[in-house]
Amino acid sequence: MYEELLCLVRVIVAAICGAAIGFERSRRQKEAGIRTHVIVALGSALVMVVSKYGFSDMSSIEALNGVLKVDPSRVASTIITGIGFIGAGVIFVRGTSIKGLTTAAGIFATAAVGMAIGAGLYIIGVLTALILVLFQLLLHDFFNNIENKGWSEITIVLRNGTNVIDELSTIFGDNLVKLQNFKFDKQEDKSISIKTVIKIDDNLTVDRILKIASENENIKSINL
Repeated sequence: MYEELLCLVRVIVAAICGAAIGFERSRRQKEAGIRTHVIVALGSALVMVVSKYGFSDMSSIEALNGVLKVDPSRVASTIITGIGFIGAGVIFVRGTSIKGLTTAAGIFATAAVGMAIGAGLYIIGVLTALILVLFQLLLHDFFNNIENKGWSEITIVLRNGTNVIDELSTIFGDNLVKLQNFKFDKQEDKSISIKTVIKIDDNLTVDRILKIASENENIKSINL
């Protein structure tokens, strides 16, 4: 009875760690939130407990006659396989961008935390969860600013009949990076909406973009 209560404590601690990790993801409106991370951590801890203690009777039989071959660690190894399917479910490819990789990696790490706590490694499991949450909270904006410094997403609406490539080259020059997609507006004026990524620097400031937009009769609207 005492051992089962101890195992229950491990599952509860794992669920709390999963909730902490999931809370940070849910704050950023990610695909997997608190419930998903709690279930992953709780399930991983439970499978680890079963793998470690659920076959003790089989081990006794093996010790008696040396015939039965038992490898409880195989049960725990299936967690990684299952997490692979869950992780694939939160990764989306949209055009040239990939979304959900960080969330999928977080789910994998959450499962690892659950396994550690389920095995009785409380300190390493809890500290790993704490480190994961701190990295997500404190370094998210820092790395985003480094990676995206100077880059800006822009949407331009051009009048019908405008040569899109020539017009964009005239406006942005070498600051034009890539076209993400074209959207053809099928309203009466048949205007063309282009979403693209540009580099904002000393050569192409926001003020200059707005000035160009106001002077160019082919541009209906521009959004930064």
